[in-house]
Amino acid sequence: MERAGTATAETRIRRWALAMGVFASLIGCVGLAGWLLGIEALKSVLPGAATMKANTATAMLALGAGLALSAAGRPAMRRGSGIACAVSLFIGAITLVEFATGLSFGIDEMLAPDRGPAGLPYIPGRMAPTTALNFVLLGAAVPLAGRNRPSFVRAADGLAIPGGLIALLSLTGNLFGVPADSPVTYHTTPQAIHTAAGFLAVAVGTTLANARHGALRVLADPGVAGFAARRMLPGALGVPAAGGVAILVGQRLEWYGAQFALALVVVVVISAMSFATWLLSARIALLDAERRRAERARARLNRALESGVRERTAQLSAANAELEAFCYSISHDLRGPLQTIDGFAAAAIEEGGEAAKGHLSRVRSSAKQMGEILESLLELSRLSRAEMKPAPVDLGAMAYEIVEQIRRAKPESRAEFRAEPGLTAHGDARLLRVLLRNLLENAWKFTSATPSPVVELGSTGTGPAREFFVRDNGAGFDPAAAQDRLFRPFHRLHDDPRFPGHGIGLATARRIVERHGGRIRAEGTPGKGATIRFTLAEETARARQDHPAR
Repeated sequence: MERAGTATAETRIRRWALAMGVFASLIGCVGLAGWLLGIEALKSVLPGAATMKANTATAMLALGAGLALSAAGRPAMRRGSGIACAVSLFIGAITLVEFATGLSFGIDEMLAPDRGPAGLPYIPGRMAPTTALNFVLLGAAVPLAGRNRPSFVRAADGLAIPGGLIALLSLTGNLFGVPADSPVTYHTTPQAIHTAAGFLAVAVGTTLANARHGALRVLADPGVAGFAARRMLPGALGVPAAGGVAILVGQRLEWYGAQFALALVVVVVISAMSFATWLLSARIALLDAERRRAERARARLNRALESGVRERTAQLSAANAELEAFCYSISHDLRGPLQTIDGFAAAAIEEGGEAAKGHLSRVRSSAKQMGEILESLLELSRLSRAEMKPAPVDLGAMAYEIVEQIRRAKPESRAEFRAEPGLTAHGDARLLRVLLRNLLENAWKFTSATPSPVVELGSTGTGPAREFFVRDNGAGFDPAAAQDRLFRPFHRLHDDPRFPGHGIGLATARRIVERHGGRIRAEGTPGKGATIRFTLAEETARARQDHPAR
């Protein structure tokens, strides 16, 4: 919304700059028509006042056209703007050289002869030196206006502002009847009133075209500052001038004396400033009321969001508590009946015949399998709630302890185990032990049918890129068939009875790795083994602390 407001203000300001250029061009057209058609009223605004020279009118027409083309904002028109401004700059520069050297290059009366007033130091057809200087300043400023390069914008403002002040001084002198031989005209050809008005329009239009990055960029501001500038600046420029002219006219008509004129000036200025202050205060009050309404609406929305978050959090906590209680109930309550089944089956085996023993053995086997599943589920549930206590962990020593336990439980296993020397990590020791146990038991299981089984524990990379792995040369798996199934509970890739299991070990491993903020992935080839790789964010964070330059 703010950007849209800024764009709208910039568009309006550019339109004003375009209007200033058109206005200056019309002034040039009027002056030129006066000389070409011999109409004295078009040469000067007031009877007996200074006239706009023919070359001045030509240069003014070119300068105004250049500003209008530049303010249009189209890149294709900038070249035309530069050419038009170069014409006005050239005329002004040649005229200044004529004043400085006393020479005449024949440009003064090129378009029309000039007789001029008698009794003044006057060069026929030649513009005033202030007029020539303004053509040089503004002819160089206009092509630089409206550019995106800060150096161009600063140069344009630096040239246009002095030109505008010179024009304002000449215009004020004409309006207030300053004598032709005063310092305003430098005791030479006076500057016409509409010439000064054209220069002032070009100077203002140039600074307006620079409003996005230049001295008047506050005008494009969508907030209070821009509003105040856009409302007060025209009044600051127009009210003193209009009031001064009106008061001067009344004094010349002998409606009142100098003292009353001075009092009237004070009243006009006070009235104008008071109105501008009231207008600005009303705008600020309106914006402040809108801000307070927006703050109240935001506060209501925040309270509603916080209430919704608290309600959802409470619901989620209750659901998690119910789910945990349900899982615990299943794991705990079913364990008793399973133990009873197993106990009675054991007694029947001891007392019954061979057939009964066979059936009951299968009952015991199923009961044992269900107990293992429930124990795995209970462990998986505990892993989600267990508090983590990160610390340095010797993975190599921990792995050797787990391997010894596996060998005692499965003495028929012939797998060779290798671990990278000095392999350490940073994490929760209890969870990492469960992680290694599941990965090593999984590798041991799938190498049971391999002639020369080997299980390895190691790592690759250093620092934040360090990745741990457990590798075996067992049955492996098909990566295309695995996809996302490998680490999901109760999903197994092998139906071979030689590799029994419940599909919970790798799911547990993934849960532990994720609790450490890491990632786990698997690589495998059927018949050539598998590699489970994982990272630990705790280890990565510690490595960054130890090696901050990495």
